Amino acid sequence: MSTQQETRVITSRVIAAMGERYGDVWSGFMKSGDRVYDTDLDGALGTLMGRVLGPAYETAQRGCQEALQGGAIASLGISDSLSVCAANWRTAERASIVEYR
Repeated sequence: MSTQQETRVITSRVIAAMGERYGDVWSGFMKSGDRVYDTDLDGALGTLMGRVLGPAYETAQRGCQEALQGGAIASLGISDSLSVCAANWRTAERASIVEYR
């Protein structure tokens, strides 16, 4: 039973598009991180339950924001690295063109 392998071509354009996608991911992390504290309970639990559950809820909010910031930093780093990779790939593409005279 043989399977035919699909040929995949990587170009500077593909790499640049991947970098742009990670830029979009970064934007999503940033927007989500900004909205974490929009979920404050603001007295919704009442005084007693607010004192019992409030600190744990605030800790969870901080944890979410820290995780989202970590994701934003990572995705921005990947996006930047892919931009450099695309530029290098473009240089290699140009260098590999054969001209006939």
